[in-house]
Amino acid sequence: MKKGMIALAIIIILIIGYIVASWYTGNMIQNQFERKITQLQEKINQNPYLLNVEFQYDDYKKGIFSTSFHIKVNNPKTHHTLVDDVVIIYHGPLPWSELKAGRFLPKMAAVFYRTSQDGNEKLWQASGDQPFMTLNASIDYYDNINILVANQPINYTDDKGRHWQTSQNNLVVSIDKQFDNMSLNGSIGQLIMENSSAAIQRISVNNLSLSGKYITESDQTHNLDQQFRLDELSLLSRLNNDENKLSFNKLVLTFENTQINDTLSGKLLTSVDSLSFDQQNLGKGQMLIGYTFDKNDLDKQNMLASLDKFSWHTQQGELNANFAIQIKEVSLKSYKQLTQDDIVLATSQVNFPLKPLSYLYAQLMNPKQNEPTQNDIDSASQFITVFSQLFLSNSPLIDVNVNSENSDENGLFIDLYYSKEKQEARLKGKALTISQFWQAINHNKLPHF
Repeated sequence: MKKGMIALAIIIILIIGYIVASWYTGNMIQNQFERKITQLQEKINQNPYLLNVEFQYDDYKKGIFSTSFHIKVNNPKTHHTLVDDVVIIYHGPLPWSELKAGRFLPKMAAVFYRTSQDGNEKLWQASGDQPFMTLNASIDYYDNINILVANQPINYTDDKGRHWQTSQNNLVVSIDKQFDNMSLNGSIGQLIMENSSAAIQRISVNNLSLSGKYITESDQTHNLDQQFRLDELSLLSRLNNDENKLSFNKLVLTFENTQINDTLSGKLLTSVDSLSFDQQNLGKGQMLIGYTFDKNDLDKQNMLASLDKFSWHTQQGELNANFAIQIKEVSLKSYKQLTQDDIVLATSQVNFPLKPLSYLYAQLMNPKQNEPTQNDIDSASQFITVFSQLFLSNSPLIDVNVNSENSDENGLFIDLYYSKEKQEARLKGKALTISQFWQAINHNKLPHF
């Protein structure tokens, strides 16, 4: 009997302790709430990769185990309302929303939000008369934040007549106390958008995974890395009653960005295991793009843009290219007024042999076949040969070689180099002075040697 009384007393003490701790945490949240909201808004707006936001809240109601309030989140630049709803905060040390989800680690607070029927009636119905999206955010006693966002499968037609279908998807975000380090991981099983009135009538995404991290090295230096991987991205178009499907299989997109003060530099790497156009497999390839520019001053740019690598593999060979251009102190708003004095560096190497070029063109012209016939390839080769001789043969940039007895040497080639700093230039493998280079470009003709 005494053991039972002791156990009962312990349970009562734990319950009272939990109530007191929860009440005390609620008071802490209330005392810090306005400061935290202001701090959160400032941190988001200081991040160069996030949208500017403005928080407004009212109807703050504090209970023993939870607190609710109405919040409105606006984009001050577009005046678009992002969120206009009621949010619930469950008090620690063991927030009720965390316990229900099977998470038993102590937390200072947990935020629970779900879209309401009043927020969007159509999305509510499209989700089976339940919230389209739920958000669970937990805050530990070091002020680190973990966020889980999930959506219900939907079947939805928006106000523009576009029909959307999606599976249940998840997104996890982790943020440190100072908002200096963030990580993101998520997945989308399926996403389909159909629009019968558009040229592209259907876009379908299957098995998309995304990851990213944001790191603040200092007040001046910010890094953002992102990667998207998907099994298939398909586009279905209909033009003049002709239906075509373009499918990217095993597509990877990787972004790496660094911002130092106002200078943003980075690169984009993309690769695809196979690209299909209806019945034709067009091949596989990869591309690497680099860039550096001033994101805040478009009126005075020292910009570098480059295609560091383009490589496309077909059944008949490879197409390769690279390109780079650097301009100095020129406005991107008036790029049409770009002059030779604004260009600091320009380079390009293009190697498009006639065999793979003709094969690829024949595939594009005959998408309903499994592979082009030899007659299709010969016709494509003849077209490219005639076209290049008529319109490209006199170009100072493009070296047209389509009549060599050795068919492997035939193709379209570019060999370009220009450096204002070094006072060196080259076109079609020929060394030129700076004035000769610009004379060739401006008059579309190489000088005589």
